[in-house]
Amino acid sequence: MEPIHLLVLVHGLWGEPIHMAEVARVIKEKFSAENVDETGVKLQVLVAETNSLDSTYDGFDFGGERIADEIQKTIDETQADGKKQVTRFSLVGYSLGGLLSRYLVGILESRHFFDTIKPINFSTFASPHIGVIKTNFFFSKIAFMLGPKMLSRTGPQLWGQDSWSSSGQPLLEVMADPKGIFYQGLAKFERLSLYGSAFGDRTVSYQTALIDPEDPFYDHEKTGMIFNTEEDYPHLLASYHLPDQPLAPPPKPPVLSREYLKTTFSRARLPPIFALRFPLNLVLFALLPVLIPMGLSFAFVKVSLDSSNSRKRLRVLEKDAGFKDRLVNVMKRLDKEVENVIVEIVEDAAEQAVEMDEATGEPISFTVRVDDMEGKDTTTVPGKTISLHTPSLSRKNSSEKKEKSKSRSLCSSRAGSSSNLATTTKSGEESKEENDSGKPVLSELQLRLASSLNTLPFHKYRAYFPGVFSSHAVIISRDVQRFSFHKQGESVLRHWADHFII
Repeated sequence: MEPIHLLVLVHGLWGEPIHMAEVARVIKEKFSAENVDETGVKLQVLVAETNSLDSTYDGFDFGGERIADEIQKTIDETQADGKKQVTRFSLVGYSLGGLLSRYLVGILESRHFFDTIKPINFSTFASPHIGVIKTNFFFSKIAFMLGPKMLSRTGPQLWGQDSWSSSGQPLLEVMADPKGIFYQGLAKFERLSLYGSAFGDRTVSYQTALIDPEDPFYDHEKTGMIFNTEEDYPHLLASYHLPDQPLAPPPKPPVLSREYLKTTFSRARLPPIFALRFPLNLVLFALLPVLIPMGLSFAFVKVSLDSSNSRKRLRVLEKDAGFKDRLVNVMKRLDKEVENVIVEIVEDAAEQAVEMDEATGEPISFTVRVDDMEGKDTTTVPGKTISLHTPSLSRKNSSEKKEKSKSRSLCSSRAGSSSNLATTTKSGEESKEENDSGKPVLSELQLRLASSLNTLPFHKYRAYFPGVFSSHAVIISRDVQRFSFHKQGESVLRHWADHFII
């Protein structure tokens, strides 16, 4: 049979399959029908279609489940005639699609998908792996206030403010657990790569796209940072460094002088759609006080309606007969079962540890204390300490009726030790180090996520698009038909294709 390497492309929030058109074109040109390796493996590209527009509001989990079903359907159709067999698998996620892809990996791992199909490449472009980064700017604060509330199920998950697991952990934290199926499935891929903009991405900033606790490019303009790009890929950084001597601040021109107006308007970069020529640009600026409120009102209404439709859709999906077998429910059931097993162990240990008073023949009173510290629950009785390697317990469930465990293969971490990530902290909370400069500030949760995810062998590449209003769409050449400058992203895509393992 002809071996097939299936590559799946996943777009982002509010996205459509057409957004991945250039990604698909570049990789198909690299590995055309005639261009196969010595084993004869051919590449088949699937641009996921089941999530688009407001369907992306339904959460990483529901979106991931849809894509998993779409993949299985594609594989069944490919192998139907008995002449082809999918033997290798790769995955690419753009923006929110990177988080959907990481959840998808957990689903495939739970289905033992990688027992028969070898995982090869996992790549993301401008994906918020540790959630949305907060700054002290006004619009960032507004986004943190409204985003989790207005984007249905995806909002709380993206901002780390959901309680996805039975113990209350947000999904971002669960997906970063080194002993969980999401992490372990990701670790099986032969090549892991992350692409993100060094600066200029107003949607997904450097730190979350490249999983970096620090932002070396913050204030790069003021520091005069010097950039060197790759010779063959002009929009990828090869190196960067600060000048030997700090730059002296330029003298300020007189207010309303020609030089003042020139520098002011050069700093005020507008979205491409507003980049009109004279005199239309003057008309546009005059209408901005009217257009901005109208645009914001329209966006608010549109997002609210889409979110409402998503919630209605989720209620229908939750009533579906197959919902109980979805990964989110399977993992919650396993969490509950493991918690009950731990309670049984603690109770049995306490009973066995009872000592008798020699004088009275009465049992010596004792107390049982369960401390969730460093992944160890410790039962303490007089003269004895019993150490149990257990997951974090949800105290409110400890007295509920115990159920027999059916399977724990999905959640070895639940039966082993607790996540290396400490107790959950919402990503929207403010850090003590927050300042008034607008500098990105990571929450405690995001720092833990970065620490955990960075134990994976990611290849990280910094894209470089100077002078672009926002590089979020440019990095994958999302819309070259309407915006010619999006073609700058092709060198980034070609780098990815050149390093793609077929």
